[in-house]
Amino acid sequence: MKPRRQPNRVCQVIGFLAVFGVVWSGDMQPSASQPSKRPFDAFPGIIVSCAPTPAITWTVEACAEVLADVQRRARALGMPTYIWSAEAAATHGGNAPPFDADRALKLGLGFALAGDKQNRIRMTLNSSYLWQPTEKEVPNAVPGQRIPMNFRVQSAITNERGTRRDIMQAAKALLDNFFQYGEGRLPPEKPPAPSR
Repeated sequence: MKPRRQPNRVCQVIGFLAVFGVVWSGDMQPSASQPSKRPFDAFPGIIVSCAPTPAITWTVEACAEVLADVQRRARALGMPTYIWSAEAAATHGGNAPPFDADRALKLGLGFALAGDKQNRIRMTLNSSYLWQPTEKEVPNAVPGQRIPMNFRVQSAITNERGTRRDIMQAAKALLDNFFQYGEGRLPPEKPPAPSR
């Protein structure tokens, strides 16, 4: 009798992401002096980039799809976006985004091989912002000091011999999570308690 092969599903990856894969990101407000209704309201826009992997040729097109999806979702929420790429910077003479880049949310997306022999593919989503603490928030803060802070950090890995379809499903799940969080529809994670 031939052993039954489990289908290559990204569901296990998404389940892992939902339970373990989202890294604590702390309080998302850049400053206590800027109260907002949803985390996205604290930022004038989103600067987005995507890094394909040379090892998988279709990730170039996958990046274009993911960037278009980010723009579509952000537009629906009234969030301006700026797609950053080395090509765009060279073509447009390094034009700046139409909003304050220092106060913007930075969203970096990327594809890579998972680094094992199973040909698994990793999709990462890293987002951060620059926090400028006040003297009240951080005693002895250096005036003008800016500290990079995580907003949302996530990743997903396909099962063995992952396909483009698998990783695009994972990308959709990561973006769903990112945008739901930014809209205030997901509660912030609490950091793990220190072990004693």
